[in-house]
Amino acid sequence: MPNALNSALVQAQGQAQADADAAGVRVALIDGNDGYGDVRQVFDAVWGEYDGTQVQPDVVRAITFAGGYACVAYAGHAAVGSCFGVVGRSQVNGHWHDHLHSHSAAVLEEYRNRSVGKAMKSHQRAWALSQGLDSIQWTFDPLMRRNARLNMLKLGAQAISYEVDMYGSLGDLVNLDDPTDRLLLNWDLSSDRAATALRAGLEPLSVADFPGATLVEAPDDIAALRASDPAAAHDARLRMREQMLDAFGSGLTMQGVTENGTYVFTNHSA
Repeated sequence: MPNALNSALVQAQGQAQADADAAGVRVALIDGNDGYGDVRQVFDAVWGEYDGTQVQPDVVRAITFAGGYACVAYAGHAAVGSCFGVVGRSQVNGHWHDHLHSHSAAVLEEYRNRSVGKAMKSHQRAWALSQGLDSIQWTFDPLMRRNARLNMLKLGAQAISYEVDMYGSLGDLVNLDDPTDRLLLNWDLSSDRAATALRAGLEPLSVADFPGATLVEAPDDIAALRASDPAAAHDARLRMREQMLDAFGSGLTMQGVTENGTYVFTNHSA
């Protein structure tokens, strides 16, 4: 392992333990034949048993058997969170580059706002570095302000593209058949940005610091809006889609997010 990655790994392992302690959980790597039922239990509780189940244990077993990642966060003996991903490839300067693609994560409702999600991502970072991987990519719904703040301010990930209706229609308890537009993020695991974000958090951006920036706003609470007014939630999706595609299509760079969930684009690199 290159020296830079080895140094980052030592830091990441210590940070992962600190984040788990702060969240009051034990984050365990799932392998062999144990723990897959816990993965399924968590995802079904959060997303709903859509088409039978959200996660088939045999699929997660295949992912880990093939070198991918899966974990469960335990509070005592109770499974309260889980995430998993596959080793993927992306084009970097015309060459294929290996990374971890983190597919999905879930935390039980009663354990949200306790930094369990951050603890799992921190664990995932340490694992990826131990495998010689220097980046993790994943997608999230940019209409969800809470997830934007976690991903960009507490983890230090950066948006690289906007993907229209990436997963098609999903009738689970979260998506409710809304188009599944997503932001694709890249997390540079050995960067100072990642280490600083995990240790102390990054400051939310201030619009005043970016005169002339392109701004894209998210609704206050998209989950509540979907429940109370699906048509308005759909309109918010289409409005954001148009604005995001225009920004990325114009070659602008997303600098990050403000405290109230406004995305800031400029023509300068982040």
